[in-house]
Amino acid sequence: MTSLKPNAKVTEQLEKATRLIVSRGLKMTALRHDVLALILSSERPLGAYDILHQLQNSHKGAAPPTVYRTLDFLQKQGLVHKIEKLAAFISCIHKEDPLTDTDTDTDAGHLHQHKIQFLLCTSCGHATELNSLVIEKTLSSVAQEQGFQYESAIVEIEGLCQSCLQEKKSHKKSSSTA
Repeated sequence: MTSLKPNAKVTEQLEKATRLIVSRGLKMTALRHDVLALILSSERPLGAYDILHQLQNSHKGAAPPTVYRTLDFLQKQGLVHKIEKLAAFISCIHKEDPLTDTDTDTDAGHLHQHKIQFLLCTSCGHATELNSLVIEKTLSSVAQEQGFQYESAIVEIEGLCQSCLQEKKSHKKSSSTA
């Protein structure tokens, strides 16, 4: 189906995603498969043009509209999220996620019943998806206090990840001892 060679974990996630999509009466095309494989394999969020560039060898006819349609499809299926601040995409992975849940075949997938929350590292670009009920309840409560009916939210919190924070502290410590 593809010229991409994902690792075993990504291959397993792709198989689950394929079963999920087929169970909904849809098709996992080669392009959808490869776009999802790239996103699942990446340690950082990928922009549409980053994806397009990586697809050029395996999908000669791929163009920006094709990639954007594919990303839209994957979002609607609950398999990826768009990080607005970065205009980039990340796989949707958390406990009840269809890609990580062992009962995928009995569940039609969450289709974003959760509120989307991310921690974005401003140093290395790493993004971590959260599924915090505390954040969700706080947003809902604040909206309710304002007489606003809360339906959805995307929370993007910028700062330093643990790794970059430790690196910064050790660099600061070594600078002060020099």
